[in-house]
Amino acid sequence: MAPNKQGPTYTTKTATQTIPASTATSAGAGKITVSFGTAWDYDNESLTYDLFRDNVTIISLPQVKTNFWTLPRKSFTDAGLTPGTSHSYQVRIKDPFGNTLWSPKSNSVTA
Repeated sequence: MAPNKQGPTYTTKTATQTIPASTATSAGAGKITVSFGTAWDYDNESLTYDLFRDNVTIISLPQVKTNFWTLPRKSFTDAGLTPGTSHSYQVRIKDPFGNTLWSPKSNSVTA
C-alpha cells in the first residue's frame, strides 16, 4: 500500500516510460477535438482531468478510473471557438491529495 505521497504517473510496472501524446484536430468551423492519454496512480484509482486551452482552464472532465494495465485515451471537443483562431491544449491530472501530472502540450491547431 502506498502512503498517498506519490502522484499520477505514466510509468508502467515494467518501468517503461509511456508518455502518450496530446493531439488537437480541427472538428469543423469553431471546433477542435483534443485527444489525450490517461495516467495511473499507486494510491488512487480515480483521477481528475482538467483541460487547459492556451494555458487557461476550460473544463474539468469527469474522474477516470485507471490502473497500470488499463490506460484509455480520452477526448473532448472544444466548441464555440472563433473560426480561424489557433489553439493548443494541455491536461492536468490530479489525485485527491493534490499531486499533479501534466500531459505533453498538444500541437497548435486552427479552429
